[in-house]
Amino acid sequence: MPASMLLGCPQVRLLAASLSGGLGVVMGALGAHAFLDLMSQEELKLYQDANQGHLIHSVILYLIGFVLVQRERAVGSDAAAAAKLGYLRLSYDALFLGMSGLALSRYVHCTVHKPDWLPRIVLPASHVLLTVGWGLLTVYALM
Repeated sequence: MPASMLLGCPQVRLLAASLSGGLGVVMGALGAHAFLDLMSQEELKLYQDANQGHLIHSVILYLIGFVLVQRERAVGSDAAAAAKLGYLRLSYDALFLGMSGLALSRYVHCTVHKPDWLPRIVLPASHVLLTVGWGLLTVYALM
């Protein structure tokens, strides 16, 4: 199966959301135990906020992936329904990229404290992606 078909497969989105949720649990445990001595109180708060967002968005991504699996089976040759699903796919992708960028940049910066430029570049882009993702999800809901 070509990579482009695999990435478009809704089951892959379910798998990615599941793995993301598991990674969020692991990172939360590491932040509460193994990484605790590496962080100041302020960094710990940022780390915990990133972890909470990571876990919440993983659940949302799983739900979107579940809807995609169900709807893709039912769409058939209905062009309008397929176009509507396009918004849901784009929403998933934007939310996934935004969540990943935000959580990973916070995890790295709060524990390793380097590079200094990472949060200044990645965090604004991640917030834009999250906002776009939620906006696309709203468009999907209104269609």
